[in-house]
Amino acid sequence: MNSPTLSKFKKAMERIYFKSSLAELTEDSARSWSPAQLSEGHRGRYLWTDGFGVINFLTLFQETKEKKFLTCAHRLIEAVHSTLGFSRDGTARLHPATAEKPLLGGLRIGKLDEGGEDGDGQYFHYLTIWMFALLQTGLASQNDSYISEANSLAKAIHSKFMTGRKLERPRMYWKMSMDLSHPLVQSEVSLSLFKQPN
Repeated sequence: MNSPTLSKFKKAMERIYFKSSLAELTEDSARSWSPAQLSEGHRGRYLWTDGFGVINFLTLFQETKEKKFLTCAHRLIEAVHSTLGFSRDGTARLHPATAEKPLLGGLRIGKLDEGGEDGDGQYFHYLTIWMFALLQTGLASQNDSYISEANSLAKAIHSKFMTGRKLERPRMYWKMSMDLSHPLVQSEVSLSLFKQPN
């Protein structure tokens, strides 16, 4: 990444996640940094944006070799798990998640509205971006716990989104309720394109 491109990249991350200049960030201050609240996210977090946020911090770490950016990726992951891995009032983890297995209940989208077709819930494509971000963080930091969390999340949500798994044309709901108990939108994605050839 050339210098002007890297500078623009840093400016974009600064606008989204910091209240001060990124140049002021040190490794020490990164350890106690809290990501700025996103205006479009419930309680300041939105899974799609934050998924790419983690990936962008990893990119900055890769390009600059500055460990503070890897630390920011860790801190953003913590913020997402402590917000979107809980009920909207923040009092309970999404069932059946535990402190040891924080992603067993999935992660909320972070929509501002609680109900309705465009309200909060869980999107499979948002969750897959988050799994990718966790896997890349595990590789970048050589920390297998992130890879384990990504695997745990995949196992926890897959069967909840799938319907007709034993049929010739299994399908997948694209949006589920916050507790993964039922689809919020009845439209489904056909998985016939992904069927293995005979």
